[in-house]
Amino acid sequence: MKEYRVPQKFWDDHVNRQCFDGDEATAVRKRGKNSVYVTLTDAQANELMSDADYYATSSDQEDFGLRNSARWTVKRLIQQGIAPIPQSNIRLY
Repeated sequence: MKEYRVPQKFWDDHVNRQCFDGDEATAVRKRGKNSVYVTLTDAQANELMSDADYYATSSDQEDFGLRNSARWTVKRLIQQGIAPIPQSNIRLY
């Protein structure tokens, strides 16, 4: 298990859609103003990356704020050592 810092908006959406298979109360170590510090297994981190990548590249997504938060989630996870999705169309700049 490893600790990750991710955008709070996408994390909350990920949990509210019941995509997180763990206990949120034990996974969340700290909440900041815009970020949340979570402890995840490799499988949970990879699932979060996959979910964020989908939302970041989806043209069906009408909530620009959520899509932007998903892009930041992908960027932050890559910076923290999670491998990017190989077939992703996301541009990180």
